[in-house]
Parts: sequence; C-alpha cells; structure tokens
Amino acid sequence: MNAKSIIKLLKNAHQAAIVANQKRDAVIKQVGRALRTARMDANIKQITVAKRMKKSQPFICFIESGDCNLTPEIAEKYLKALE
Repeated sequence: MNAKSIIKLLKNAHQAAIVANQKRDAVIKQVGRALRTARMDANIKQITVAKRMKKSQPFICFIESGDCNLTPEIAEKYLKALE
C-alpha cells in the first residue's frame, strides 16, 4: 500500500468515525429527552432522582439534556430511581 492509499484510507476512517459520533450523540440526546419525559410523567423532581442515584442535580440535568457520556448503566440507575 502506498502513502496516498494510506492517507485516503485514514481520511475515510476519520470521516466514518465523525458520522458515527454524530449518530451516537443524536441517540444520547433522544434518550435523555425520553428519560426526562419519564421523570416528569412520574411527577418526580430532578433533585429526588439525584438523591436516589447518589449523584448531583446538575448531573441529572446533563443526563436529561444528553450532554453527558450516557451509558446503559447510568440509564438503568436513572430508571430505577424513578420507581
């Protein structure tokens, strides 16, 4: 493989990673909105969820806005806090 081919391959991989990250970010924002809706439907305040999760209220805000690295584990703890 020559240098031009390697650079082209790297550029393609980089572009694919950017697209994948954008899709992931969109999904995290969608999940955050869904969690917020579930909390509001349950008539529970962010501070209550925070206390039940042993986290801060601003962290709950980050989850709901999709501005954090939301993992399945965090989402599961959040949902358990709504019970």
